[in-house]
Amino acid sequence: MENETTETSTSGCGSLILEMGALSRLTGNPEYEAAALHAVRKLWSMRSPLDLMGTTLDVLTGEWIEHSSGIGAGVDSFYEYLLKAYILFGRNEYWDMFHSAYVAVQKHFRHGPWYHEADMRTGKATYWQLTSLQAFWPGLQILVGDISAANLSHREFFYVWKKYGVIPERVHS
Repeated sequence: MENETTETSTSGCGSLILEMGALSRLTGNPEYEAAALHAVRKLWSMRSPLDLMGTTLDVLTGEWIEHSSGIGAGVDSFYEYLLKAYILFGRNEYWDMFHSAYVAVQKHFRHGPWYHEADMRTGKATYWQLTSLQAFWPGLQILVGDISAANLSHREFFYVWKKYGVIPERVHS
């Protein structure tokens, strides 16, 4: 389509696996999940040697546009839906991708109870901020069984919520 953007987020491209997997099972047509899985596999093949993903890519060139990444906007639901797809469908491939990504996030984004953004190519911190779209992470950590890390992160989100009466869109640290 004319004047249509070719940019998408990692979340936009990679988080249809849960819905399309469910649709395939409900309709008996495996094509839906196969298409979503193709997108997830393509994204996973584009990860850095550190197992980190960028947040924005060009769907025509297959190149990353934004190399800075974190657990918030642009990539949050990619992590969340990989784990939930594994839980719902039991496919080890989903767990393997999620687990590698989770280990990389813990290694390169975590700073105490906080998670900063970092360059997917180097792991070097780029933005030190808490965002509202990161608030799902402690719940995800509970699903994985990483209770102590979830507890630390959840306490920090609670502290911010208590301080402001809401979790602001963004808090710079």
